[in-house]
Amino acid sequence: MKKFLLMLLCVMLLVVLASPAMAADFNLTATASKTTAYLGDEVTITISTSGTTPYTSMGFFLQYDTSVFEYKSRSWGAAIVDANTKSFDADSGKVTAVWEDASAYAGEMIKITLVVKKATPGNTTITFSDAACKNENTDVTVGTNSVQIALACEHTYPKNPDGSFIYTQEGDKHKQTCEKCGTPKLEEHDWNDGVGKPDPTCTDPGTVEHTCIICHTTKTENVNALGHAWDNDCDTTCNRGCGETRVANHNYVLVNTDPEAHWYKCDCGELKPGSWEKHVPGAEPTATSAQVCTVCNYEIKPAIAHTHVMETEWTTDSTYHWHRCQGKNPSCYYVEDKAKHDYDNACDVNCNTCGYIREAPHNYKQEWQANAAGHWNVCTACNASSQVFDHVPGPEATADTPQTCQECGFVLKRELSHVHNYADTWYSDDESHWQSCTECAETTAVEAHTWDQGTDLEDGKVLFTCTVCAKELVADAIVESLPTTVPTTPPATQKPTEPAKSDGFPWQWAGIAAIILLVIGVVLLVIEFIRSRKSNMHGRFSK
Repeated sequence: MKKFLLMLLCVMLLVVLASPAMAADFNLTATASKTTAYLGDEVTITISTSGTTPYTSMGFFLQYDTSVFEYKSRSWGAAIVDANTKSFDADSGKVTAVWEDASAYAGEMIKITLVVKKATPGNTTITFSDAACKNENTDVTVGTNSVQIALACEHTYPKNPDGSFIYTQEGDKHKQTCEKCGTPKLEEHDWNDGVGKPDPTCTDPGTVEHTCIICHTTKTENVNALGHAWDNDCDTTCNRGCGETRVANHNYVLVNTDPEAHWYKCDCGELKPGSWEKHVPGAEPTATSAQVCTVCNYEIKPAIAHTHVMETEWTTDSTYHWHRCQGKNPSCYYVEDKAKHDYDNACDVNCNTCGYIREAPHNYKQEWQANAAGHWNVCTACNASSQVFDHVPGPEATADTPQTCQECGFVLKRELSHVHNYADTWYSDDESHWQSCTECAETTAVEAHTWDQGTDLEDGKVLFTCTVCAKELVADAIVESLPTTVPTTPPATQKPTEPAKSDGFPWQWAGIAAIILLVIGVVLLVIEFIRSRKSNMHGRFSK
């Protein structure tokens, strides 16, 4: 078995050592001296090799667009300079090299400088083809990359001897053509306002000649007759100077702003002939109506003056109060003493001035107040209480969890393990007394007072004292019996701040003790196992 494992290990070692020799990797990479080239620029392409495969010969074609580039020169790099034979054919772009000894020749091989002879904007790509090398008489495929160069042209456009640019017309645009690359540039004409040839008149059309302010070409447009121009509807002579006249078309409007008369007048200011006349009085004025002209409605005499007599009662709405005229004349809207309602505070409902009653705008706190009877909110402004809402009991109390109200959190029933702690303080009313738990709302049974024989007072009355709770009661000297009314239910106290502690068995300490004993047992078991293993190694208990 040991021999078999040793042989398998040797085979694996041979495979690992042979793997690098069997792998064939050889790559050609090209980089350009610039990625954007203009007309006349030189671009140097550097070709390098990489890889660990030994080889004795290599070759490839460097292909580029001969209509864009022109070959200028080449130089050999360190990776190929010592080759027995090496060559570069500028016409075909073929590069070849042969070495006497096989080696992994890596590094820079050749630099080829090209000149841009055509720079029409766009991209051109330089690539490899038929790239291969020979490794121990075996051809190996070569990995390659390509180079992309963006061509650009710093356009220059032809000019006239005076320095102005030369334009040609193409459709509704003017054009320039780059002298270097022949790229055309089309632009929209920029027309000026034009010159009339001749100018249009009120009745005759004309023409306007526009000139492009860039290329100076011209165009002619027909212009419609302008038509006559009048200042207003009453103007009789054309303002354009053509001499045209017309009959005025006045638009007369009744004027009734004069206390003596009325007349008709045009917008242009001309008075209608014969339209002036004195006002025609109507009926005499009354307390509710004025005297007016029956023709133009001009007010000749105002209505008879009205003396305001103000009411003593207030007129109100939800915001203001005021006094109004006592006569309540429908045409008299005079008021006095108008002001906003006056309240003592934000929650006061009665206006201190007029007695207007509003709905109290209480701003209740978000926190609940609670006792056994229910829960409620308290106003932040006046401390008024809202209505009392019934508690919404939660899940029944358990040994460790009390029953609480789901809305306000008031403790309705303490946890079942709770032990009531009744204080020495007694609560009482006129008929009964009781004690209350200091930690919850639970109370003792309500019991009637037990009165003593009483103490006579100077005014003839008797002071009775409860022998249990010390409640005092003053009564007449002669009474058949003291109050024995059925005791009332005492008010519940607020829920305790902390739950009562349980006096049950301390199960948590029992659990901790059990865990400690379990850990000790595991440690002892491990020690015994180690001891038995050592004994077996020394021949004891050996099978």
